[in-house]
Amino acid sequence: MKRKFFKCLIFVIILLFVGYFFVLILFPEVYLNHLYQVMIYDHENNIAYSLIQSTITDYTKIDEISDEFKTTIVTIEDKRFYSHNGLDYSRIFKSLITNAKNNQITQGGSTITQQLARISYLDNSKTYIRKIKEALYAKKIEQKYTKDKILEMYINNCYFAHNLYGIRSASEYYFNKLPSQLNYSESALLVGIINAPNIYAPDIDYEKSIQKQQQILQTLYENKVFDTKTYYVELNRPIKLTLSDKNADNNLMYYHEGITNQLKQLNLNKKKYLRQGLMIKSCIDCEVYNKVNKIVKKYQNLSKNDEIAIVVMKPYSSEVLTLIGGFDYNKSQYNRALYSKRQIGSTIKPFLYYLGLEEGMTPLTKFTSEPTTFNIEGIGMYSPKNAGDIYAKRKINMVEAISLSDNIYAMKTTLMIGSSKIQNLLDNFGIECGNVNPTIGLGSISLTPLELTSLYNCLASEGTYYSPSFIKQINLSDSTILKKIPEKKKKILNSNNTIIINHLLKSPFDIALSSYTYPSLGNYQTNNTFGGKTGSTDSTNWVIGFNPKYTIGVYVGNDDNQNIHDTKLARKMFQEIANSLTEHQKDLYYQTPDSLKSFTLYNSLINKKSKVYYY
Repeated sequence: MKRKFFKCLIFVIILLFVGYFFVLILFPEVYLNHLYQVMIYDHENNIAYSLIQSTITDYTKIDEISDEFKTTIVTIEDKRFYSHNGLDYSRIFKSLITNAKNNQITQGGSTITQQLARISYLDNSKTYIRKIKEALYAKKIEQKYTKDKILEMYINNCYFAHNLYGIRSASEYYFNKLPSQLNYSESALLVGIINAPNIYAPDIDYEKSIQKQQQILQTLYENKVFDTKTYYVELNRPIKLTLSDKNADNNLMYYHEGITNQLKQLNLNKKKYLRQGLMIKSCIDCEVYNKVNKIVKKYQNLSKNDEIAIVVMKPYSSEVLTLIGGFDYNKSQYNRALYSKRQIGSTIKPFLYYLGLEEGMTPLTKFTSEPTTFNIEGIGMYSPKNAGDIYAKRKINMVEAISLSDNIYAMKTTLMIGSSKIQNLLDNFGIECGNVNPTIGLGSISLTPLELTSLYNCLASEGTYYSPSFIKQINLSDSTILKKIPEKKKKILNSNNTIIINHLLKSPFDIALSSYTYPSLGNYQTNNTFGGKTGSTDSTNWVIGFNPKYTIGVYVGNDDNQNIHDTKLARKMFQEIANSLTEHQKDLYYQTPDSLKSFTLYNSLINKKSKVYYY
């Protein structure tokens, strides 16, 4: 026993001499600021939200934390914190004796600074090598930062169970209070949780939590933090748990996943950057997000098993203004907007008809809409159907075909231009189609809501495709610029033909085109002018629409590919989102060049004249 003790003592003495040499000369510089905080700014450079350890919460500065909590955590975790220089040698010697007795590392003797070093740079392994590194990092941290800053960073990264990191999220969740309002009784309970979160959280085991709290209050009393009278007041103070944050709206995390993915693509999600704290100038528009999320929540309890994804982009830019990947992030973290690849159905048709214009068709080109069987190479006999098996049984033009989403017209257009040209166009957008056949003209390819919305954003941007982006610039928390994100854009579509298509996409709202069936968005008029297109399969409904200010993608689908419950939900949500975003705004749509000619259609069946279209 004595031999083990002296070995440990000699080891510590050597460690001290060698350690100081490494710390002062060779050991790498430490860089910490707002530890593991990611601060997200919106497109106008206002703070949108912040995260610590990937949890939405605010970083709390030391002067925003109650003296009661600071005193409690220092007394319990490291009572000589303000007097030592990173290492508490008396605790180290005590732990060495205990470890020697047990012939293993059972007690660490770590100070708050050492714990901060471990959180920042190391893992939880119980080895002497890790303890040596921890001590060296602690010395460097003490050299660079004040005691209050060290305590601040540590408190903001403490774990309080339920994926709660930092004092603000904990105090708001358990007590619905700001950290500045915590008393000794509440502080003792929270500090008790830190020791073993899955044991001492009050909503996991209330009895053990209170026992731990009372032990901590007694320790505070024994250390003369307060007098006998205060001790009994705090000991008997009723604990009023609120658990107020359990059902908080976390749908912002869907958007943040887009930010995280982009950081990975840029190779900037490394720990060395995250531990310094990041300031990200994002593309999110909080006003747009709040309006869209309010509509999402309105339909949440009416959807049964249906799920949704919403994407809003800014035309003439790469900016993703908002993205929501489901009704409720708390219930499902699966981000449908980013990952749910589904057949896009008739939403392919504007690009099909754009190619038709390129091949010499016009909006007035006619094909007969009637039940038709096509003999397609590699498929054989193929008989596409219109919705409800309803056909005009006469010749219709492109305006009607878009308005009424006629599949026979679309298939005849596909066969005329060739499915390979559709494939080539999608290749230009970076969409991999694999081996294609003419069914591609009816939307047999699968895309995510973000991918499909970005295609329509090309139409909204008069033919220029912008790769969707969530980030404009990334800084460290000391304002050092890590990366500015340039827009990736590519002119893909002819401007004139794009303008023609954009005006043709008013036709799904044009009730003057009612005939053998009704315009697909005729019952979902928007207050301002939008172009739009629907797409449907048994398990998926789409509405994608745009004007010069917003491109809006709405997806409704069933995660297990069962039939969706509400086949009108995508249209209802699109209408409400479009109206909400353009409320009190001037009605703007696309100006036409002088080279284009205008025309209208007259429907004698209902005595109505259509909107104005161009060719």
